[in-house]
Amino acid sequence: MFESPISLIGLVLIPVLIILYLLKPKPREYKIPTLMFLTDIEKREWFRSLLKRLIKDPVLLIQILIISLMVFAAAEPFYTTESEILSENIILIIDSSASMLAEDVEPNRFSAAINEAKGIIKNADKITIITSGDTWDARLKEGTADDAIKILSDLKPGESSGNIAYSMLSARDIIDVSKKDDKIVVYVLSDFAGKDVLENVLISKSKLESDKIIVVLKKIGVSGKNTGIINVDSYRIGENKCYINLELANYNQEDDVVQITIDGEKIENKFMKADTREEFTGEVVCRDKEIKIKINPEVSGSDLLKTDNTAYIPQPQFKKVLFISGDSELKNILDAIPDLNLVVQKEGGEISDFHGFDIVISDKIHDKNKISDYVNAGGNFIFIAPETFYKWEYDDLTEILPVEIEMDGAKAKLTVKDTGIISDAGEFKNINYDEYFLRIKKYYAARNKNSTILALSEDESVLAARNNGMFYIGFNSEWTNINEIPTDISYIAFWHNLIKSTGHDEKVVCLCNERESDIMPGNVSYYETAQVFEKVKAENKNHIFKGLLILGIIFVFFEMYYLKARGQV
Repeated sequence: MFESPISLIGLVLIPVLIILYLLKPKPREYKIPTLMFLTDIEKREWFRSLLKRLIKDPVLLIQILIISLMVFAAAEPFYTTESEILSENIILIIDSSASMLAEDVEPNRFSAAINEAKGIIKNADKITIITSGDTWDARLKEGTADDAIKILSDLKPGESSGNIAYSMLSARDIIDVSKKDDKIVVYVLSDFAGKDVLENVLISKSKLESDKIIVVLKKIGVSGKNTGIINVDSYRIGENKCYINLELANYNQEDDVVQITIDGEKIENKFMKADTREEFTGEVVCRDKEIKIKINPEVSGSDLLKTDNTAYIPQPQFKKVLFISGDSELKNILDAIPDLNLVVQKEGGEISDFHGFDIVISDKIHDKNKISDYVNAGGNFIFIAPETFYKWEYDDLTEILPVEIEMDGAKAKLTVKDTGIISDAGEFKNINYDEYFLRIKKYYAARNKNSTILALSEDESVLAARNNGMFYIGFNSEWTNINEIPTDISYIAFWHNLIKSTGHDEKVVCLCNERESDIMPGNVSYYETAQVFEKVKAENKNHIFKGLLILGIIFVFFEMYYLKARGQV
């Protein structure tokens, strides 16, 4: 087949060349009587020998060959071949979360995924690359193979959690799935490690396949051996004393001994049974710098991920809290939280200036300008639902509250309904309050107002929200079941996490993510090859015009050499 078949018209030069060859000047004839009979024989044989003459002349044959090669090269000939899974539109989703730094494959899982990706795209026409870390990121959209190789070579792994299932669904937002003639294949390169990860990935796979997108899962990684820090916390318990709490996890099938070092000083050798979680608590001297915690598992080959072996904790500081409420249960809760200096405003009294406090917790109505000035200066104001909330009070605070509260006549609408707490934000996302049976029995009906939701009721009313330093809590202690043991533990956890989310403290630098530390690859061996559609076939054009052109030039030089050898040049 030819890209430019019109160029084949150039083949008419061949008969022209033959005609010119036959019409070349003849030698002068002289008649010799004794040779006349030989001339008559030559005339009879002329037509018969014409073809032989053409064939036997090497120069003519070479020139015909040169013209043919040049004309065919100008027509850009090509032949096609078929290959499998070479779609017009290939999408690579590469897991760049912390678990991909595991070293069970050389040099690590992320590098192995990059090498696998380069092999997939070598014959693709359009390539999209998405990385999946704490967020998904489209690094290339429908680029060429050369573009993709360059992007892949520059990619670096992250040291945070990831959500590969969510990143898979992002493919639908990037490409136009309405193009029915466009074959789309999504390759997901991941270790699929962590609790519930594979289950969520298969849900996303099913959704993509419903749009006629082929999804191929490529598992990277072979072993789940690891020991790491999955949680860390610290409190100041005195002028120069800090309290450290570590939660460690051993994901190995054998016992291990973990050496714990704080600020370069060996603190303890912690024995850990196979596949267990252990806590370490200890006191250290507070210094004017961050606290470095490092663990070193002693069993050889038991720690394939190094990212979760280190944590940097800012020096915990006391927070000065002003408490303006008659909620005695909440006061007791706050008293139990470490590193708080609690100041209780006496009944009938009023502290005029909030600026000397890090946090103000109140169920009273204050001047909105006073609250705004305090919050704008970096303070944290936590407004707790009062027993009765009148409309005129709400109207005064509506500009600064992070929620819209529904009114029922002259009062805020009070929902009397037993509900649990649903939370997936910030400091709250790892707390399962249902485990501790915390239930809210009453709460004000509230909707979000461009704020960060910290907790929802089961009917999706906002129970807790924040907008910068302004917080809203839609219930109080009396509206909960905290008197039912052990529910008070969860109430402490709620307020402890709420206090931690205030202020502008330095953040803990630590992976501290059980899903990422659990590096055992997901079992996707079946889904790696299983496809619900027939295999994608793609036609590849293989052009040969360059070879023909080079061959033609070689014959030109050969003709010149031959003519020179015959003495004609």
